[in-house]
Amino acid sequence: MPKRGYPSSAPTIDTMSASDHPHTSAEPPPKSTLFCPDCGHESDAAGDWTVSEETAETVISCPDCGTEIATWSQSRGLCFAD
Repeated sequence: MPKRGYPSSAPTIDTMSASDHPHTSAEPPPKSTLFCPDCGHESDAAGDWTVSEETAETVISCPDCGTEIATWSQSRGLCFAD
């Protein structure tokens, strides 16, 4: 009986190395760190984010690219952008 093996086109698994992640230090960031999904900016929640006070809501945006990160509304509470 011939030995069965994997075909040469067997699927591979891609893994993300630590150097691929935007946060490259050995220590994880504090839990209060926010990350911009568009440009990768990271800062503490009380850091350099742009905060706009609008009628009945507060909008938190990235200072680098302007992406809306979260909205705080008196009626809905905190909502993170999709």
